[in-house]
Amino acid sequence: MPSTVIDPAVTGRTPAIASINPAARSYLDSARKHGLRAFHAIHRAFTGNLWMPPVALAD
Repeated sequence: MPSTVIDPAVTGRTPAIASINPAARSYLDSARKHGLRAFHAIHRAFTGNLWMPPVALAD
């Protein structure tokens, strides 16, 4: 059975972009949950000062 090929012009997403979006969204969601605005998280990522969530220490 031949595989179905979906034209990126129809979906607006290429396979490369589709695979990047979940990671970027997860990063921004985590930053937002820790009080950092999306713009600041993106700015820090592009200036080499990547935001990372705090490490939870075991009791």
